[in-house]
Amino acid sequence: MDWPRAWLDRSGQGSQGFQDRLEIGLSTLEDECATQGLDWEEVLEQRAREQTKMQELGLSMSDLKHSPSNRRKPMSNAMKFWKHAAGEPRDH
Repeated sequence: MDWPRAWLDRSGQGSQGFQDRLEIGLSTLEDECATQGLDWEEVLEQRAREQTKMQELGLSMSDLKHSPSNRRKPMSNAMKFWKHAAGEPRDH
């Protein structure tokens, strides 16, 4: 049975707790992914694909902070990314 994935944070610190545990060596990516029912190698492979695509589109992680889902005016490259991700034709 596939369970819905929601990031379960038992520490109450949200993503900061996850990041802190990794940085100070209290946890590993494998451990953190396992708590979510994820395979850590698949997570890394997916991240690599996303980073490659972002580089192709001239984007950085900070561009994603300006995504339409945050209701801020996105940067032009970010808008191209989101349109492409939604399956809309790319305008060059």
